[in-house]
Amino acid sequence: MNKKVEELRQRNNELYKQVSLENAEVLTDIVRYIQKADISERDKEVALHNLLEAVLSAQEKGEDIRTVIGDDYKAFCNNIIAGLPSKGRKYRIIDFFDQLCIYVSLLVLICVIISKDFLTFIRNLFTGQPLNFQLSFTGATLIYCIVIGVAYYFIINNLLRQKKWKRFVVALAGLVIIVVLAYIAALLRNVIFTVNIFAALAPALVLYCAHIILSRLEK
Repeated sequence: MNKKVEELRQRNNELYKQVSLENAEVLTDIVRYIQKADISERDKEVALHNLLEAVLSAQEKGEDIRTVIGDDYKAFCNNIIAGLPSKGRKYRIIDFFDQLCIYVSLLVLICVIISKDFLTFIRNLFTGQPLNFQLSFTGATLIYCIVIGVAYYFIINNLLRQKKWKRFVVALAGLVIIVVLAYIAALLRNVIFTVNIFAALAPALVLYCAHIILSRLEK
């Protein structure tokens, strides 16, 4: 994802926290509706940013969100979307591979960091002891990194904009799933494969560089 889009999304999340509970209920539906639109991520965040500022301005005056959007939020959203360019096929392809590169690179990095030999390598590096450049990966390691990666993606793209009670329910369900997977992972302690630490980090570096290039193409 483009760095500017990510920064704008973070600002929108901060503005969203200032919205009153009553307005947040309607705004959540609007956010979901706009997120499904066939427009670029940047245009989505710009539209949401302008909407949030308008809602907060009305809120300061003691006005309801419907003074901004009217009675039909879908019609309001459609008017906004109609004024924005649709994502072209080229953009969709670039965006798909951009997100694929960044998330896979993070998963690879997580797998390296949580492997049982990585901390030993770091400790030996700073204490001057002989270094073992081989990292061992177990089934547990792979399960942990996949769970972390999926959780990160879901939180960034969905959970932060859900209603509080839904966030609690989803978080609770996620905790139960993590506990179950942790139990399963505890049974998978056998080493599946070993790899040189630099060979393990190389894909993450290559994919991250590809992400940087692709994110610039999205501008």
